[in-house]
Amino acid sequence: MRKYILVLIFLLCGMLFSHAQYYYNIDVNWGIVGTPRQSNMLIEVQKENGTFETIINSNTPPLQQRLGINLDSPIIEVTGRLAYFDGFNASCSSAQTYDYLNNCEFGFGLTCLVNNDSSNPSLAGLTATIKPIQILSPSVTENHKICNIINIPIETTCSNALEIDKWYYKIEGKDEKYLDGHDGENPIKFDVTEISVDPDDYINKAVQLRATFKNYSQDVIRNVDLVLCSPNLVPERTTIKNETCFISNDGIVVLTFDDNVDVANEYKMRYFVYDANANLNFDPEKENPPQTSEQEVLDRLIMVNDGTGYFTGTLPVGLGAGNYKIVYQEFFDAGDGSEAIIKGGGLTEPFEIKRPS
Repeated sequence: MRKYILVLIFLLCGMLFSHAQYYYNIDVNWGIVGTPRQSNMLIEVQKENGTFETIINSNTPPLQQRLGINLDSPIIEVTGRLAYFDGFNASCSSAQTYDYLNNCEFGFGLTCLVNNDSSNPSLAGLTATIKPIQILSPSVTENHKICNIINIPIETTCSNALEIDKWYYKIEGKDEKYLDGHDGENPIKFDVTEISVDPDDYINKAVQLRATFKNYSQDVIRNVDLVLCSPNLVPERTTIKNETCFISNDGIVVLTFDDNVDVANEYKMRYFVYDANANLNFDPEKENPPQTSEQEVLDRLIMVNDGTGYFTGTLPVGLGAGNYKIVYQEFFDAGDGSEAIIKGGGLTEPFEIKRPS
């Protein structure tokens, strides 16, 4: 079931990013000194595909504004124009074209001077800053555990911020709804109970978040794979049994967890056994551990019949005398040779298997 969900997510993301869009924030500051009868300010861009587009054309100074635009092709040139007529047959005009430098911030300035009389000057000035915003594609394989706060960012190059307006969510088979209380958030952080208190509503179902922006007409959609939380180790219930005979290699380790693995969705538990002093530089919650000679898979855990609701998993192979630690992970294996999907895991404290004296 899970591999079909992943294929669907890939297809949706492919559709979303198949049509290139180029986003820019443009901060415009147009000021005047004097009382002109007429004044005009224009900013125009030439795009890589050879076409031109007017970004702003205004006759009403002063103006201080942030514009958000999305274009079908990158900017290669920027033109600024100013015109000023003061009503006394005195005027000025100024225009300049700049090669657009595709860095994180591109700025230019322009001045139109009618007279420089210190007692009654007449002039207009324009400054503009262009910041490209390229929205980065999300990771499509990350699971979001419902016991944690769901954290969904919309990331851009250059860390140029998108001004998010509102967030909406849609659960497969249901209408889209507004996600209240998160206006302007990036990343959005919410508890899954804000969309439903019943996990059956969203587990193994397509869930989408949609962000709208203050300056852009095109929305951005994020597909969210919500999963049940992995069992937590109950370390005080770990059971160690020593070797029964010298070099019999039959030491036993039993780990206890507060819940079973997600058997209904074909998740399993796996153990990786290491020397207690092994340097393990990875995140057992997300990453595949280094290979080891002892690694075992448990199809399910066994419920403890003592009213606690706990489950146990016994290492299927015996251990010889020594000091060890175990990486445990709940995972899903599609069975087609692809990398395992890790839902959660952890690392035990070091423990000792002793041999009889």
